[in-house]
Amino acid sequence: MRKIVVCEDGEREAKKIQKMLQDDQGIFEEEVEIFLYTTGKKLIDDCKSGKLTPDLVFMDIELPDMTGIEVAKEINYLVPYCYIVYVTNHVDYFTDVYSTEHQYYVLKKELKEHFPQIKEKIWRMEQEHNDTIIIPIKNKQQKMLHKESIRYMERKGRKTYIHVVDDDIVETSLRLDELETLLGSYFVRCHNSFIISMKHLDNYKRECATMDDGENISISRKYQPYVRRHFIHWSKKFLEEGSRRKYKE
Repeated sequence: MRKIVVCEDGEREAKKIQKMLQDDQGIFEEEVEIFLYTTGKKLIDDCKSGKLTPDLVFMDIELPDMTGIEVAKEINYLVPYCYIVYVTNHVDYFTDVYSTEHQYYVLKKELKEHFPQIKEKIWRMEQEHNDTIIIPIKNKQQKMLHKESIRYMERKGRKTYIHVVDDDIVETSLRLDELETLLGSYFVRCHNSFIISMKHLDNYKRECATMDDGENISISRKYQPYVRRHFIHWSKKFLEEGSRRKYKE
């Protein structure tokens, strides 16, 4: 179930948006749950604690405790895949919001009129995100990676190092189990410290995966049966697609 947040300075306005969403729950292709907030701090605290991981936030800019722009910056970092739609009574903030990642800026009185365009834009981005992931990196910045460019991921200490094509390495604080939820089915966990991409696998043996850059990745005993099943499923698919990689077991 997808989670939608309405963060408004007044409960009355929040409930008006909630009703509009309930009357037309067509933003996501599944059921949604709607949460109402009237302060920014409470929303940030719930995101930080893991109590709430929103998929979409309708964000008022003028809140009683902080600006919606400040809240959006925190959400950008805490929940990189969350869509943000600014809903305000003022046009004065139109340029200020570009310091944040957001999908739409609309006046409250025009929200219902613009709702079809909002849905269309989010739908397009949903399709794009099927092929990419957005991850937090240092200094509260974000980076978009195409899934097919990722060779493997390695966890060391409190950091995860994502090895991509062109020998680039992207560093993030996300754990491997958190990254697994964002990846496609051709990624497989082969070790407590490694996730590999079957699309960049060059040679496979029970205890070792050799990637197409020559790197050897250990396959721990715990994960060997799982990797084997994954390999059997995907090797046939790759061969059907004309893959030239050599697989050995």
